[in-house]
Amino acid sequence: MDQPKLLQRMVQQNRCLTCFDRTGTDARHTGDSEVFQIVRKHLWFTETDLAGSASICGGCWESIDGFHQFYVGAEQLYERNEVPFGMEGKHSIKQETGSEVYLVEMAQDVEEPEIKEEQVSDLEENDALKEEQRGPKEDQEVTREDSEHESDDEEDDDDDVADKDEEGENPDSLIKQHVVLNCDQCEASDFTFKGLMTHLQRAHSAIKCFTTCCGGRYHTRIRLLEHVRYVFDPTSFKCEHCELAQYFINGPALKRHLKLKHGVQVSTRSYNLTNRLNKDKTPAEKSEEQLRRMEEQEKRRSERAAEDKMMRDHVTFGCIPCGTTFDTYTELFRHSRVEHKQKPVVTCCGNRYHNRPRLLQHIQSVVNPVAFRCELCFRCFKSNYARNLHCAEMHPTEDAVKFRCDRCPKVFVREIKYRKHMQDHEDCDRDEIKCEYCGKLYKSRHILYMHVRNKHAEPRFVCDICAKAFVMRSEFIKHKQEHENPDQLKMQCQHCLKWFKNRQYWRQHIRLHVVGEVKCEICGRMTPNRVAYRSHKKNAHGDRNHKCEWCGKSFTKALTLREHVASRHTGATLYSCSFCPKTFNSNANMHSHQKKMHPVEWLAAKTSKETSKAKAREPGSGEVESEDDSIDT
Repeated sequence: MDQPKLLQRMVQQNRCLTCFDRTGTDARHTGDSEVFQIVRKHLWFTETDLAGSASICGGCWESIDGFHQFYVGAEQLYERNEVPFGMEGKHSIKQETGSEVYLVEMAQDVEEPEIKEEQVSDLEENDALKEEQRGPKEDQEVTREDSEHESDDEEDDDDDVADKDEEGENPDSLIKQHVVLNCDQCEASDFTFKGLMTHLQRAHSAIKCFTTCCGGRYHTRIRLLEHVRYVFDPTSFKCEHCELAQYFINGPALKRHLKLKHGVQVSTRSYNLTNRLNKDKTPAEKSEEQLRRMEEQEKRRSERAAEDKMMRDHVTFGCIPCGTTFDTYTELFRHSRVEHKQKPVVTCCGNRYHNRPRLLQHIQSVVNPVAFRCELCFRCFKSNYARNLHCAEMHPTEDAVKFRCDRCPKVFVREIKYRKHMQDHEDCDRDEIKCEYCGKLYKSRHILYMHVRNKHAEPRFVCDICAKAFVMRSEFIKHKQEHENPDQLKMQCQHCLKWFKNRQYWRQHIRLHVVGEVKCEICGRMTPNRVAYRSHKKNAHGDRNHKCEWCGKSFTKALTLREHVASRHTGATLYSCSFCPKTFNSNANMHSHQKKMHPVEWLAAKTSKETSKAKAREPGSGEVESEDDSIDT
């Protein structure tokens, strides 16, 4: 693309003529006569190029205007045709730039230098076109180095591209031959210049970092490199235009001499532009830890967006004082804090929520009733806090257990629970845990409370279909669901695949699989579950209150005594086979006979009996999950 078309596109896209960046509010335009004259005088643009309203960004204009002021001052100095400081002939004028001191030879009679226009090379045009075709996002990432002063541009650009010197030698290796780059504040050593500066900033929080050499301080690598080159070879910075050889101590001193003495314009702008366009723009590789954190942040953002959408579908985030609605709880919280100086309140399902986590967990439990389910006993809760408290109390780890009961296998995490349990043992020994309505004895006061609530409390809810009364509202609602849609309440055991009519019976059954085998502390027999353990303890080690009048043998059950008398003493017939005329005096013998001699009839009868039992079962006996998030003790 030729230069006129390139300039035309720059004007259309509102880009700076010198750095190709997009201009802002502080931009200057060539429509201003002063700007037009300065740009026309110092840059290579023609009047035709500047005919349109071209723009120059604020940073570039500061550099151009600063150079113009310097140029005007030098021009006025030469127009007076005077030797500075009243000296005659050739004199050495001492000038300083930053922390360096250099000598400039000046002639007594100097002709006014002719400023030559610089032409944009084809390479720069192609690079400018690439810069122009980049997207807005990439434009924002480009650093505004050109907006700094001319000297800073030189240092930054020279420092970036000085990977190798003119002879192909590594600058860091050259610097290390003359300067020891060690940290003065700690024992760290063997740095490069940039590594030392980074170390001082991060490890010691240094604001202005520098290194010393030959009594001078150097803040940039290019200045230190020029000093080292001058030390090794004092002829490194030589003027090629002077008849008599002139030597300088660094690059800026040589450039200033070329401008003032010989009128050679060393364009920093063209050099910086080429350097910046050819600079590698690929982002630095991130460490595994940084990548992991970025993935976690992105995952958290997506999860929070999904949570906000679920909450927005269930509730409305409205401000009660002013009635304004918002899309997320965070916006409502910020509005309430700033405008009304109070916490927001969101009402859902008749409850008031003052913070986001509790509202979110409530909505999650409504949308998914098993969202907060214990994976050990499969009990469901309405919040994560209730589930964690349940797991800590009912399923503690070995490290968390602090108290063990010496009379039963129960363990406890908190001392107050342990003391209450031991008190139940003592009250049970004294028969103090007794129902005042029916006189039944229980092992703990919690079981007594459940018994009184389920059996003797005055019912508050009555089913309008079957007239059955209930004490608790949760039981009443479940009972109504059994009439309306009983299939929704059915639950299947994932261990044995057995179905149950509701969650209550499923919970009672699932505990048989979760608890596992229980050992009898009297005889050491292993029972498959707690139900079998209690039955074994009652039958094998219980009180033998039923005594035979014929032989004096004692039994734990009245039925066992009856079968003993019939089989051993009287020969009475107690049972008869329903499939044949054969009689028996033992239920176990009749059962073995039917299973062996009539397997088809026995299986059909068994299936029919289990079906009738399942239909006859009704909730109300045993433990029922409460409406609250309370924990069973």
